[in-house]
Amino acid sequence: MKQILFTATALLLSAFTFAQIPDQNRSKTDFQNETIYRVNLLLTPNLEIEKDVTKDISILASAGFGIGYYNSYRLSEREGNFIFPFQIELATRYYTNFNRRLEKGKTIENNSGNYVALSFANVFEAENDDVRVEPGSALIGAYGIQRTYWKHFNLNFQTGLGYDFQQEEVAGQLILKLGYTF
Repeated sequence: MKQILFTATALLLSAFTFAQIPDQNRSKTDFQNETIYRVNLLLTPNLEIEKDVTKDISILASAGFGIGYYNSYRLSEREGNFIFPFQIELATRYYTNFNRRLEKGKTIENNSGNYVALSFANVFEAENDDVRVEPGSALIGAYGIQRTYWKHFNLNFQTGLGYDFQQEEVAGQLILKLGYTF
């Protein structure tokens, strides 16, 4: 588990150090009514469609697999395992720093920017021999950072807090996605 967290942190930090090519800069008016398709393969495999509604607001639909880590104890041996429940998410994102990024000469292509989001996440039941993931439906307020490098490689980090209506409890969210943008 420590190795996975270290690798994810190293990837996240190294992605932020890449300079963005100045000729990628465009004004947001070039992206009115843009539809962005993404495939996220690492960590949380899923498909996403993001549609611009206005200059700073978009709607996102996502379907794929989440990741859960758990420990099981068999014959006094501790064994770590993963489980991948299916989940869907619908979200509205408000990008907060498009103008500032353009002023600094950075790209906003494929909605590269920081955002606040209101999302509805639905996790479906999943189980194996050791553990069962209960279904959940949560409304979550979140903050995220999304970047697209070399016009196609996408990095998204999102964290949030909300309420799970099925479990009747507070729900947290921590997402790291690495994928490809079409």
